[in-house]
Amino acid sequence: MAKGLLIIKTLTPTHPGAGTSIGAIDLMLQREVTTNFPFIQGSSLKGAMRSYLESQPVEDKEDLLRELINLLEQYANDQKNKDLMKELNKVKKSDGSIELPVFRVREFVQILIKARKDDKAREEVENRFSPLYSEYDKVFGPYSPKGGFEKGALTITDASLLFYPVRTLKGLYALVTCPEILRRLNMPHIGLLKDSDIPQPDKGTVLGHPEALKKYMLNNNRLYFEDLNFKGDKNEIGVILLKSLGFEGEMNKKNSDLYKIASRLFIVHDDVFQYFVEFATQVMSRNKISYKTGVVETGALWTEEHLPPETYLFSYLEDDKKVVGRIKVKNNGSEQEKDATSFEWIVDKLDDKVIHLGGDETVGKGFVELRFKEL
Repeated sequence: MAKGLLIIKTLTPTHPGAGTSIGAIDLMLQREVTTNFPFIQGSSLKGAMRSYLESQPVEDKEDLLRELINLLEQYANDQKNKDLMKELNKVKKSDGSIELPVFRVREFVQILIKARKDDKAREEVENRFSPLYSEYDKVFGPYSPKGGFEKGALTITDASLLFYPVRTLKGLYALVTCPEILRRLNMPHIGLLKDSDIPQPDKGTVLGHPEALKKYMLNNNRLYFEDLNFKGDKNEIGVILLKSLGFEGEMNKKNSDLYKIASRLFIVHDDVFQYFVEFATQVMSRNKISYKTGVVETGALWTEEHLPPETYLFSYLEDDKKVVGRIKVKNNGSEQEKDATSFEWIVDKLDDKVIHLGGDETVGKGFVELRFKEL
């Protein structure tokens, strides 16, 4: 089977909400029961990826799309359905081409299916036009009109924390991780590191590349993260980890992806990391203004907990080896098509893309960047 990691980087404050709260914060982050580390449920991640992909226009199937629109226009004229005609006119561009997102294709096909009077005719419509969205159903699992569920080819696990940003007295901000996170990257199905590579700093020490120590250490040879201070020791496991995750570049090239992260990455004790992710999240207060009075409505003030920008998380992905569609690849300078498993398909569609994840999309929250690493 094809398998790999999805690396998620938050670009704006991101709220994968727990839905309930027993503390002072009204809308808290999803958190692991044992460690209290924030995480993102695999179902939330899968839904966000599917929502983004199905909002994109259907590609390379212009003739089939045009056939679908022509049948719908005939139906709308027969039924004198002006609203449907307006919707159909919107999908035609000025050059005569058709631009239609996948989710709208589903809606239009269902209109034709419901218009047919017998099961055989309905099945013919479904079989004819399902290639417009069948790849998405194979990867994520098909929609069932009867409300049932079927298994998709792609497995997506919960997204665990990888690197967490914290405030610093020098160097703007740092990224921290811990031995527990590194251990998860060394699980048998992932295996990025060796047990002997995972350091165990004490609570008063942070480990980092010499470039990172030079960048953040004050004249008293101490590093200050949030309200804590540490001594610093040299350790280059961060560079090894970043290279195994697919971040390219060298430490002597300051504009490389590897240098930008490794020069601010530190390993802290598990307990220190837990302290940071519990008490250094971004908490925002929001309220609702009354249209009538122009002031805050009574009882309409609430607080939300967010992952700060520059947080990194990782999720493990694998598929069942089955071919779900075709992707274009470059070979000797020319572009060719090849069969793709669901992991290869999702990488082709989403690598280096920015999608929305979590709540508060319309106020600019939850925009994240995705990158994939094949294992």
